[in-house]
Formats: sequence, structure tokens, C-alpha cells
Amino acid sequence: MSLDGSPDFTTSVVLPASTANYRYPNPDKFDGALDGFSALTWLTAVRRFLRVSNVAETFHTVVAISFLGTNAARWFNGCGLKDTCAFDLFEDKFKLRFIPKDFGNQVRARVASLRMSSTVENYVAEARDLLTVLLEQAADDSARREIESFVYISFIQGCPNALNELLRALQVTTTLDIYGIFQAAGQYDQVYHFKPDSKSQVGSSLGLTQSSVVAAQLQSVNPMAMEIDNLRLEVNALRSQLNGKGKLAPLNAAERQRLQKRGACFKCRQDGHMARECPVRSLNHVAVPEDAPYLVSGNAPSN
Repeated sequence: MSLDGSPDFTTSVVLPASTANYRYPNPDKFDGALDGFSALTWLTAVRRFLRVSNVAETFHTVVAISFLGTNAARWFNGCGLKDTCAFDLFEDKFKLRFIPKDFGNQVRARVASLRMSSTVENYVAEARDLLTVLLEQAADDSARREIESFVYISFIQGCPNALNELLRALQVTTTLDIYGIFQAAGQYDQVYHFKPDSKSQVGSSLGLTQSSVVAAQLQSVNPMAMEIDNLRLEVNALRSQLNGKGKLAPLNAAERQRLQKRGACFKCRQDGHMARECPVRSLNHVAVPEDAPYLVSGNAPSN
């Protein structure tokens, strides 16, 4: 927190004075469950262990299988791979066996319908998990930006109305990425202790109905397009909802008087400028042009 009590959106990392004797902990054993989240979490932990522990590339697979539980080890013994095979080959086989085929679509659907139902801490953790899964599918930096924009918009849309307004007002004066938004949400929660909105409040600050959200999701999916093409349409559908109807609640007399005394903006409620000077309050900075050349896969089926 800053001296005036407002959230401080800066971060600092303190590294140990020496890591010479540090040993990275072993990943937990993978139990062999058909669960995309568990499988990807395990793979990420194994990759990190191999990298930090400086394991020679020729031993990556044999080290990885040492972290398989009984059921998963039984699968490996019968999958036809040798423990000397390339780790990429092992990883591909592992994903085919333990990640459901429609897992990516399920995760994207969960992102599109994100809604805080308990605490901000749990909500941020859920959004981070979903973001991590989707980033696993990113082929390059442009795809990563697309995915981060998708989660960014959905996360803000699913916040309680009060937090939603704070984060949207924050966008006027800052250029936070998705990770900065996660941090900002947590720091605001330390001050205001947000609770989930009631059913009657959900979507009210955005002027959205459940049917309009569902309709936008259904219209955004083209089964003949590649994953990145579908994701672009979903980002733009959500952005249109927010830009078209995402207005702060009207000012009451007391709030207007308070802002007037501070010399603050009636549009975004921020100090430093008047309403006529207020920047456009929108999410256009995460807009994805329909004809963006770097998002045209060229591989979508033509029939």
C-alpha cells in the first residue's frame, strides 16, 4: 500500500544472496488421472525441475518417468516408448493419454463465463490456472497476446460490480497487463474485501443479460476455423460487450458533490482532469482486428 492508503501496483523480487547449495524440490508424483489441469500442472513442474536442475537432455524422459505414480508408470510401460526417447515425444504421448480431447474448448468456455463466486483470492487463482492452460496452446507471441487479452476481458467482466468499476477506472491511467490486473484486484480486495454479487446484480454494471452473454459465445464459435481464429472472435465479442455497455453507474447527488470538491472527473471518478478531458473509457487497447494478418492461420478447412 502507498502512504495515502491506495493500492501500490509495483512489484519487487528479492533473490537469495546465494543459490549455490539450493536444490529444486522434486515434482509430486502424477497419479494417472484423466484430468487436463493435473496433467499440465505436473508437466510444468517437471519441465521446471529439468531446467533448474540442469538435467542433461538425454536423461529428460527417464527422469520424468521417475515422477510417475503407479498407474501412470503402468501406462508408460505399455505405451511403446523407451525411456531413452526424446522428451518432446514423451510429452506428446502423455498429453494424448491424460488430457481429454475437448479440454481446450472446455477451458475456453470457462474463461468466457468467468464469474467470482467466493473470494477475490480464489477468483484470481482460477483465472491464473485457466490462463496457464490456454498459454500451453500458444504457438508464438501473437497467440500469447491473443490469449492474455481474452482472459483479461473475461476476468474484469466477471468481477463484482464494485471491483469491476475500480479496475475499469484504473485502465484509464495505467497500462496494466493481465498479471498487473490480477495483482490490482488482490490489492483492492485488501482494502474493500469484496463479496460476490447477488444474482440480480450480476452483469448490471455492464448492462448485460445472461442471454446476451450466451448468444455472444455461441456466435463467436466457428467449428470450421482453427483454435486461434475462434479465440480472436471470442475476444472481439467480449470486447464489444464491454465497450458498448460498460459504463459506470450514474452519479448520485452526494457522489457528484464529493467529486466536484476534489476537482475529479465525473466520467471515470479519477483526479487530475475534468470530464471533458477524460480519455475514452474503453478496452480498445485489447481489440483484435478481424483482418489481423498475424492471426490468419491459413490452415482452416475450406469445406
